[in-house]
Amino acid sequence: MTAFISGFGGVVVGALVALHVNRQQIKSTTISTNRQAWINSLRDEISSCIAALEVTGFSCITQNIFSQEEKEKAILTLLGHEAKIRLLINPYETDHKQLIEVLHKALKVSFLPKTAHETNEDAASKIKENVGKIISISQAILKREWQRVKSGE
Repeated sequence: MTAFISGFGGVVVGALVALHVNRQQIKSTTISTNRQAWINSLRDEISSCIAALEVTGFSCITQNIFSQEEKEKAILTLLGHEAKIRLLINPYETDHKQLIEVLHKALKVSFLPKTAHETNEDAASKIKENVGKIISISQAILKREWQRVKSGE
């Protein structure tokens, strides 16, 4: 009888351990899958924003492509990208804050009138500089998060 109880206890303990391990694996897989989806969404939104920023910014600077209605639509599109990026990131992480600051600067440069002493080339250079910073910061964020996915966090 003791052997039966001992054997049955071993089976129960083994089943409980297996259940616990399976729960942990499911949780880890779910988190990694969700984090990968978040990475993809953030990457897509940033790349769409950069593309729209470059086209819209350069067109607004040179004042030769957009009508006022098209410019307003482009501004709304860019503000939508910025809002979605803000919602996707963590406002308490330093590099995430930096990303939003640089993105905001790039938007301002794109749509604010040039100063009297600023040339189209100066304004275009500022946009390129900010886009470069957006890419650099984004790559660091995305790489770090990808490392977390790979490690199963």
